[in-house]
Amino acid sequence: MKKVWHKKEDDLLRKFWTSTEKIETWAANIPGRSFGAIYQRARLIGMGKRDCVTRSHPKRCWIAIKISLEKRSPQTMAQLSKTTGYSESRIGDVLANHRDRGVYIVDYVMHKASLTAMWACGEGRSKRKPKKTRKQIGQEYLKRARERSPEMFDRRNARKRIKRAEERGKLIRPDAAAAWMMNPTK
Repeated sequence: MKKVWHKKEDDLLRKFWTSTEKIETWAANIPGRSFGAIYQRARLIGMGKRDCVTRSHPKRCWIAIKISLEKRSPQTMAQLSKTTGYSESRIGDVLANHRDRGVYIVDYVMHKASLTAMWACGEGRSKRKPKKTRKQIGQEYLKRARERSPEMFDRRNARKRIKRAEERGKLIRPDAAAAWMMNPTK
């Protein structure tokens, strides 16, 4: 049975909904309501999305990014995330919106086997990401294949070793007819 929402509960919801605290910290102030019920009621009374730390307003995030980049530049998204306290996902969204209009990519650096953009504050044109060579693409493919299916990779390498040995004349495959002639009992 659904419980009817009272004006006092709606007022509490409006008050807490606009705060930057997580729902878990204030949901107990509205007893008998689950997180789902709180979200549903907020939507029904037209509260919109929350403006909290996890879903922060992009303008505040942009200001924090600018301040961080002015103090120490250039930085990666991971470094910006640590210095500003916003998630890398949020940082990426905000940087994408302001690219070449306030921030730009100075260079790319290797980080955990992939290229990561180094961002700087100011006006400028972003550096293009260098294209991968065929060799790099092949190496990445083999690495993924080795991680996904090591047995398949080992079989593939064994076939290659046998083929190379045959080509060099170091391995002669026994002919089935010759083997039968040598051992006719089988």
